[in-house]
Amino acid sequence: MNLQELNSKIQDLTKKAFSSSLEVNNKTKHNVFFDFSGHVDKVNVTIHYNSWKSDDEKMELYFQYRNEVLNNGSKPLSFSDWKRKSDLLKISRFEWYSNSWSEGEFEDPENISYDLAYKYYFGDIVECIKELESLLIEESD
Repeated sequence: MNLQELNSKIQDLTKKAFSSSLEVNNKTKHNVFFDFSGHVDKVNVTIHYNSWKSDDEKMELYFQYRNEVLNNGSKPLSFSDWKRKSDLLKISRFEWYSNSWSEGEFEDPENISYDLAYKYYFGDIVECIKELESLLIEESD
């Protein structure tokens, strides 16, 4: 695939993730936060299983978790810390960029392997969509 095809695929999958997020919010007990930061073309999706409540006793932990994930800069959470906190909070979090930034990222921008594109650009979107769709199937059972 070339750079234009890659960006088109990322955008199509992002639209699918957005519509699935709306559907989960409308049809299930789960809450999905779909955040787009236009200045960096970044998408963050957080799924709160069994709803998000502002009076929830876990809110302090959630904001601590969110601040660590978003603002930790050069010291990101270890996977075990992230997993422990997300398990306690009953959330899943996905993030991706809504397009690839430049041809300079690739050895051959006209011939980008699917595996490379999946690993670095749209794998998280696909996993997010799968998780959202599983919640819709669960609700319909």
